[in-house]
Amino acid sequence: MTAPGKPAFGKGSSYAFGWVIDTADGHERIWHNGGTFGFTAANMVFPRDRTAVVVLQNDAGLVGPESTAMRVFEAFEPSAALAAAKPAGGEDPAITARVRDWIGRFESGDIDRAQLTAKMNQVLTPASVATLKSQLGALGAPSRLVFVSKTAGRRGTVYVYRAVFPATTFDVQIAINSAGKIAGFFIVPQ
Repeated sequence: MTAPGKPAFGKGSSYAFGWVIDTADGHERIWHNGGTFGFTAANMVFPRDRTAVVVLQNDAGLVGPESTAMRVFEAFEPSAALAAAKPAGGEDPAITARVRDWIGRFESGDIDRAQLTAKMNQVLTPASVATLKSQLGALGAPSRLVFVSKTAGRRGTVYVYRAVFPATTFDVQIAINSAGKIAGFFIVPQ
């Protein structure tokens, strides 16, 4: 159940039989989330640390159960909190500034479409921008933006940052193509 699937084509997957298999701050993690109207949940297992965290939450607010589960794990495993606070080498200050700028743009709804690829412009509909503005706007600016990694791919380079807000923490992934256009912007709960 915890072995990621291997499709006959393309790259491998991080999804197993009902579980996401990944690492969080250097710790192997097996997890899944879910919910329904007014209720969300996260179940995270850290097998090498012999730790499991289950969070049941009564609302579907922006601070999700995944973030709460990670904060609980970090309380029991201080090395995870230290890893989360330490920037990786190879940070590009111009990219960091661009990520900070785009978090602010999503919070205010001020989207500079000239910086986006055609596909990204299609994805960012007025409704999705309004949703992002209402959800992220409540958080304010991140207090910290920590560079995590950079991966080059056929569509461009993906940069990952940890965005620390007073109420929650997210991983932010920004994909930039060879022309310098933003091809993707993903906010992943931690």
